[in-house]
Order: sequence, then structure tokens, then C-alpha cells
Amino acid sequence: MLKPKTYSDMEDSAAIMRCLTFIGGFLNAYCYFTRGGAFGTFHTGNLVRTGLAIVEMDMSRFLSAVIPILGAIIGGLLANALKFVVRDKLTYQRRVIVLQLLTFLFVGFLRSEATDNEVNFVVPMVSMFQLSSFRQVRGRGHNTTIMTGNLRTLTQLFFDMIAKRNSKSREEFFTYFITFSSFVIGVISGGFISLAIGESAIWFCVLIMAVILYISRKYGQTISSL
Repeated sequence: MLKPKTYSDMEDSAAIMRCLTFIGGFLNAYCYFTRGGAFGTFHTGNLVRTGLAIVEMDMSRFLSAVIPILGAIIGGLLANALKFVVRDKLTYQRRVIVLQLLTFLFVGFLRSEATDNEVNFVVPMVSMFQLSSFRQVRGRGHNTTIMTGNLRTLTQLFFDMIAKRNSKSREEFFTYFITFSSFVIGVISGGFISLAIGESAIWFCVLIMAVILYISRKYGQTISSL
């Protein structure tokens, strides 16, 4: 029988953080395959594409790369403004999830190539809300949309497992490895689903967001461990 556990917010749940990390990867594949080769959350890649477009003097590629960056900047500003207004962390997180759910639902109806720039602005914008709202998993620093820092964390845990050779270090490594791998699984899944059904593939993220809201419905109360 599972022991009751109190989750004060969504970062306490490894299941939710893995779902969000999955979505972070999924959105990159979605925008890449269906929205003109942009990245939905991987702005290091977008910055590289921006620089290369300048070197090649390709205005079309430049706009394609810089629009997601501008969306992310606006999203970061709006996320901080919302956080300033909504002081309760769990309430803030839920509003971010609802915002993303509604945005992804709407984006799935935009099927024309003429809307690619708008989508490549809006998706990074709401993804920046996610990045600003979910920064750790069970007390350990973690980004759901950026993997460079997570790779460093995974490497450190792997070293600790080899050096310490105890059950705790092994458990910490493999637990985080699953969370880290969720991003890669999201990229692969997003790629296959986007190639199969096109622009409406983003509705898969809507389903996951709905599941997250359902899972978190009793947070702040005593619930069974996930």
C-alpha cells in the first residue's frame, strides 16, 4: 500500500515533470517538421540558425530563425508579469498549463503554410511560460525545454554512481535518466506523429496537458504517491 504524500506543487511529481519534458522535445520536432524547420523550444539552435542566415544573407531563413526567439522573449516577460500577479505557486502553474493547452488546441487548426511564422512565435512564447514555471523535479534543478544543463546533471549523477557505488546513487542516476530521456522520446514521438498527421499533431500535447491537470487536481492535499 502506498504511503500518503503531500505534493505542494507540480514540481514534486516526477510523472508531471517527465510529461512536460516530453512536450519540450515534442514541440521541437513538431515545429521542425510542420512549421518550416524552426525549433519550438531549442533557442540555442534558433540562435545558430540566425547567425548562419546572416552569414548567408538569407532573409527568409533569418526571419524563420529569429521569430521563435522573439516569441520566447515576449513569453519570458509575460511569465514574470503573471508570476508577479499570481503569488500562489500551484495556482500559477495550473494557469500556465491551461494557457498552453488552449494555445496548442488553437494552433492545431492552423493548417496553412502562411501561418507558420505566427505559430513559430506563439509556441515558443507559451513554452517560455513552461520554462519559467517548472525549474526543478523533487528539489533537483531541471529544465523541461533546455537539455544542456540537464546533460551536465546527468553526467554528475553518473559519476557519483560510479564513484560511490551505493544504492542511493544508482537510484538517483536512473531516476533522473528516465526524466532526461523523456525529452529525446518526445523528439522522436513528435517527429513520427508530425510526419504522419501534420499540423494537428500538436493536439497530442493538448491531451498530455489535460492529463497533467487531472493528475494535479488534488495537489496541496494528501494524496498517494505517483
